[in-house]
Amino acid sequence: MIFRGRGIWRQYSGKLRRFLLAHTKRGRVYIERMLPYRRGECARCGTCCYLGHRCLFVRFENGLAACTIHNHRPQNCRMYPVGPRDIAERDLLDMGKPCGYSFVEIPPGEPRNPFARL
Repeated sequence: MIFRGRGIWRQYSGKLRRFLLAHTKRGRVYIERMLPYRRGECARCGTCCYLGHRCLFVRFENGLAACTIHNHRPQNCRMYPVGPRDIAERDLLDMGKPCGYSFVEIPPGEPRNPFARL
């Protein structure tokens, strides 16, 4: 399920970007400002658990992904997806299963991602 070639760089740079967003003050401010634009809920497809590498804690039960450390999962997982870019990176792995999250149209330049270049 892991996308090889040029797409692998996108997966790892996205993972680094989300880590920095989750663990810096500027990043957390950005996440809080993005939340009003996010709609939906997790569809438990598990695709995001394969971005860059397969998460060791994902298991599948009755075709749905389940996190074995859900109550203690890392911040990166708790706040996923931060923006439409995360869904686009996720779609590189599996366009056939849509993410349960979506984003309404975000006004140009607002909010501004402090780690947009990653």
